[in-house]
Amino acid sequence: MERPHKICLLSYKTLGDNIAKALENFYDPEIEIVIVEGLREGILPGLDKEVKNGVEVVIGGGANAQIAHNFCPVPVIEYRSSQIDIMWKVKMGSLTDNHIAIVSYKNPLDKDLCQYINSIGMQFTNIIYETDEELREKLEQFPASGVILGTAHPYDLARQMGRKGLSIDPNPEKIRECIGDAKKIAEKVRRQKEQFDFAQAIIRHNPFGMLLIDKNGMVFDCNSNAEKQLNKASASIRGASIAELLPESRMLSKGYTELHTPIEIDGRMVYCDMVQLTGNSGNLTGEVIFLHGDRWDAGEVRMASDSSGFKAKMTFQDIFGESAAIREAIENARFFAKTDANVLLCGETGVGKELFAQSIHNASDRKHGPFIAVNCASLSESLLESELFGYDEGAFTGGRRGGKKGIFELASKGSILLDEIGEISQSMQIKLLRVLQEREIMRVGGDKIIPVDIRIICATNKDLEQVNGGVFRRDLYYRLSVLEFRLPPLREREDDAWLLFNQYFNQRLNLVKYGVRLPESIKKILTTYTWPGNIRELQNVCERFSLYINNNLEHNEKFLKRSLVKAIGETRLLGAILERYGPQGDTLSEELVELLQNVFEYSKGQVAEKIGISRTTLWRLTKK
Repeated sequence: MERPHKICLLSYKTLGDNIAKALENFYDPEIEIVIVEGLREGILPGLDKEVKNGVEVVIGGGANAQIAHNFCPVPVIEYRSSQIDIMWKVKMGSLTDNHIAIVSYKNPLDKDLCQYINSIGMQFTNIIYETDEELREKLEQFPASGVILGTAHPYDLARQMGRKGLSIDPNPEKIRECIGDAKKIAEKVRRQKEQFDFAQAIIRHNPFGMLLIDKNGMVFDCNSNAEKQLNKASASIRGASIAELLPESRMLSKGYTELHTPIEIDGRMVYCDMVQLTGNSGNLTGEVIFLHGDRWDAGEVRMASDSSGFKAKMTFQDIFGESAAIREAIENARFFAKTDANVLLCGETGVGKELFAQSIHNASDRKHGPFIAVNCASLSESLLESELFGYDEGAFTGGRRGGKKGIFELASKGSILLDEIGEISQSMQIKLLRVLQEREIMRVGGDKIIPVDIRIICATNKDLEQVNGGVFRRDLYYRLSVLEFRLPPLREREDDAWLLFNQYFNQRLNLVKYGVRLPESIKKILTTYTWPGNIRELQNVCERFSLYINNNLEHNEKFLKRSLVKAIGETRLLGAILERYGPQGDTLSEELVELLQNVFEYSKGQVAEKIGISRTTLWRLTKK
């Protein structure tokens, strides 16, 4: 029999009575209940012990739930109080006194509940607190004859102060419902872990070397056979760019959903199977590479290498955004696509230079020809030369029998993207200049001239006129930049960060299935952050955000906002906000204080600390 799901209930004083009633006649052989009593940081020792003993889901309320969220590596859900119960307690309180206060931790009451209470003619005050001192101070300020409504801790404190109070802790029925929800979450998490363990077993014990690559070309896992094939430790493989780890395989994979080819590793011929993975939207989600020593028919390899299988997948329809900056860039690119002149794309890392290059190719007369992209920064000078120009048999030790066509030949009647063009050496600049001038090449170790019909698109994130103190050849620069334009960074694209995030999020998760609707507070964070990594960083943030959503059934605004802050990184987001809205001399932006409180849920003391001023100074500047 499968071990029961272990669920931890966080309890405190009056809440404990309702928990006891909920468990009186409760029986489910698939659930094991443990209880941790205490308030705030007082729950941590017991909670830590139970998590280490196998707790799968934690249920808490108010401050305890917040502490558990920040502490626990397992899902945390909150007790739900029935709206009818709350209304009944409000009604009971109104019979005792006209002054009613409903206490909530950090966040205000639900707007719909407040509107309903007001609509039936009941007046109340919502007391919001963060610390015990703040709660005590606000309770003292509330009329002595008034009635305090709150969960276990506010209710207990009100009674200690001699005030009239009513507890609005969840009733036993609601507690049992929460336990049922926790069981469903625990079952889902356990199934996901089992599937993960299966996948890990397949990877670890596969007779081939396996490399798992994310959509950004980074290796996130490998097995021991891959270590042997690459002659590298796993620590140097995981996290490495496949373009640097296996430059030849990365280059050949352009345009293929599946590829079988031999590649050279440390003077040995290793055979490579590459399979691209795509999601429901058709977008690339990753790749799997198998490395092994089995040989295939040489004719098949030659046919795969010589065929025009290098295709550009993206078009201008794949470029999303409504800002004036991106619309102008697309308009320029469409115009440049009509000619056959060389194009130089300038822009920061991650702005989508290859996306524009592919779109230009597919909108040109060369769209039926091959498109090949090469990252010049990822290859050594000698390897870059052999990849671009090819080589004849006997050109160097370990070369392929019969020689090898270079990219300039493979891209005949098509386009080549030379990414990171500013990284090539002086000698390579001279050789590239000759190709541009004469439209002909000579293979490494060869003795004959080969004419080529190609269009060259270059991309750079540097000012080529200033590269290495101006050593990038001016004659080459002017040849490359016949048509030149700059792609705008994401921070200059108005609300495009919000539009793109929604687009990627819809591709990553089925919003209807999860009932998730991104609130305006998410938009504020996305448009406030400066995105130094541009679209590539936004995609990564969306991926992490989607994981948080996928692994939690709680999808309220507070959870979504907290998940986005974690996905970006609190320190990184805080730095961007302070840089943008930080105090100027004796002036403090009201928007800065509002952002720090709403985005990070900081108290005023924490706001002052993050800005680097005293609480008194914060009070003085905000008043000013």
